[in-house]
Amino acid sequence: MTLYQEYLMKYSMGPAIGILLLGGILLSVVTLAKNKYKKGEGNPDNGETGYLELYSVLIQGILGNRKYLVAILAIFALLATFAYTFNPFAPLPPVFAVAFTAYIFFIAGFMEAIFITKMQGETGMGMGIASTLLYDLPIFTADYRAFTGYFVYPYLRPNPWLSSGSLPYYKYRDETRVGWRDIILAQITGWVPTFIFSVFFTLVLWKYVGFGTPMMPAVGLLQSKVYITMLATGDVSTVLNPWTFLAGGVIGALLEVFTPISMMGLGMGLLFPPHYIVPLGVGGLIRLYTERRYGKEFYNERGRLIVAGLMASSLLVQVLMTVVTNFY
Repeated sequence: MTLYQEYLMKYSMGPAIGILLLGGILLSVVTLAKNKYKKGEGNPDNGETGYLELYSVLIQGILGNRKYLVAILAIFALLATFAYTFNPFAPLPPVFAVAFTAYIFFIAGFMEAIFITKMQGETGMGMGIASTLLYDLPIFTADYRAFTGYFVYPYLRPNPWLSSGSLPYYKYRDETRVGWRDIILAQITGWVPTFIFSVFFTLVLWKYVGFGTPMMPAVGLLQSKVYITMLATGDVSTVLNPWTFLAGGVIGALLEVFTPISMMGLGMGLLFPPHYIVPLGVGGLIRLYTERRYGKEFYNERGRLIVAGLMASSLLVQVLMTVVTNFY
């Protein structure tokens, strides 16, 4: 694990972050340019609705329901008061914190939801890239150079992933004969204990197991630390090699456009420790063999159940081994 972390920080982190961040941005630019070129050739319009039209529908829906309007304004007032009082973007004035909160609450949050539900599969613009463009870039451009604001602002913005998690229940409420109130109550009842348990569970693991260990590699935390340090200090060279960072972004975008190689898979392969990469590679070879031998439908008919069984048995064995090693 020590060797892996040294390798990660000195060599693979730079191109990996470049692939995941710059690669996605370059891929989005290339894809948008290709779509614009195709439209210029006279291809018929697919009838997609623009962002302004969608935003107009949202505003009309809010203004047309007094309860929605009061709830939204009350939530924003609480967030704005918090931002002004604590000002996580100091030494910038508190007015910037309030203005940025209004921006992410009324504009950027809407744009992020659109990226997730509409554009992610069409332009290659994933969740991380949308956050970089909508949230990190405005803060960085305002010449803010500290850690606090980047740690705090995610708690000031809406979470558009909740919509995708809740919409299926709303969509089928007529078939299940479940009302809106019951759905919302069930979601809140599930979120609160899950959030509390997750926080305490993470703190316990951090205290007694530690992050950056074979049991808890915490690749996401290491990656976030590097990325936030880049933003907070404004100096890429102190965190990672800028040339490998740029090269990773260009190579990732080119691979995604001109080859069947997954840019995301390559980037994660550079980040994950060996005891994750090797099983993933073995699983990929098995998947390739079964599809060639039994056809692609084998995974949907039997392979998915086999995978679920492997994951479930792994969790059960880990719990059992923890009990055995601690009490015997």
